[in-house]
Amino acid sequence: MTTELLTRIDRLERGRRQGHCVMLLFMAIVVGGLLGGAGRALEPGRLLGRSLTIVDEAGTPRIELAADANGAWLHIRDVQGNVMASLGSGPIDGNLVLWRQNNTLLARLGPSQTSDGQLTLGGVDGQSQIRLGRWSDTGPQLWVKPVHPHTPPATP
Repeated sequence: MTTELLTRIDRLERGRRQGHCVMLLFMAIVVGGLLGGAGRALEPGRLLGRSLTIVDEAGTPRIELAADANGAWLHIRDVQGNVMASLGSGPIDGNLVLWRQNNTLLARLGPSQTSDGQLTLGGVDGQSQIRLGRWSDTGPQLWVKPVHPHTPPATP
């Protein structure tokens, strides 16, 4: 009777271990299917998601594309990871910004304070050198930063 009892206990323990293995395998398949399907579209050839980052061979992010409730943006980065160009859209308007490697402004095309279009060109120091657009109620203007810091801006 003792041998029969030990055989039955051994069989029950083996069945329990096999049940655990089957359950773990089933869970792995379900989780793998869910993770593998995340971000995939129901339509062939279409990719859905909220963001996309493309990296170079070194793993440095070079292109970033993202969208949320406030708008969407695209960043293009150099090999060091500095943002060199940004394209963004908000709830009302968008803008295009070009940067230098030292993160100073090269050019910006976007809305002014009056929500009119404005082009701004930056100098070597990143400060505005030229503005074209309408940024006050006086109408369209062209402003060029004077060479001498004490010279007032030219009026149109």
